[in-house]
Amino acid sequence: MILLANTIVLHHHEQKVEGPIIEMPSRYHDLGNKRQHPFGNSGGVGSGEGRLEFNKWRKEYWKARYANEMIKRGLIE
Repeated sequence: MILLANTIVLHHHEQKVEGPIIEMPSRYHDLGNKRQHPFGNSGGVGSGEGRLEFNKWRKEYWKARYANEMIKRGLIE
């Protein structure tokens, strides 16, 4: 995946699948950061069916986030 410097990623706080989810700049999202990723890249965390579901949810999240921002700016109703 190619990430631009100003890309916003969705991060599972403390790698908890059930949330909360945090929007953060990709430049601050670091797998090596033990506070962000206490489980590192261990198997079972963010893999398999759960990852597929999250990817679907993420797509819908960004659509809703975009719509809310456009409404807030008065660009759409």
